Amino acid sequence: MKLCKDCKNRGWNCNLYPSMSNYAEKCEYFKPKTNVWIPCSERMPENEKEVEITYTKKHCITGEKLYLTARAFYEDGSLATYDSIYNWDPTDEWQYDEKTDSCFIPKGWFESVSFTEEFGSINDPVIAWRLIAEPYKPL
Repeated sequence: MKLCKDCKNRGWNCNLYPSMSNYAEKCEYFKPKTNVWIPCSERMPENEKEVEITYTKKHCITGEKLYLTARAFYEDGSLATYDSIYNWDPTDEWQYDEKTDSCFIPKGWFESVSFTEEFGSINDPVIAWRLIAEPYKPL
């Protein structure tokens, strides 16, 4: 198998080997960048991976379209609360999974918070996401 040597850190848009574009993340040269915004229409992040998002909202007075950012994670709807890294409080609308005696987490975006176990569903349109930089570590 050929490996892409010029994936431009966005392997799914590989110019050298377009037929490998879905596999470029396995390429030894693939190194994701944290400053590259990825449109949600292009692809979604890994399930439950914390990322930075851009979402849109209308200004309540002027009606102007605002572009805002937040830390969040995406749920693809396939994960049960039993297998999640987060502590969920399911509602009656969530689909119950008898195998794990838990509920499936609904598909959508959730704002992540660092100092509490509370987080909320994001109801505004999320248009793009990017990886979060590694935290600073003193030498």
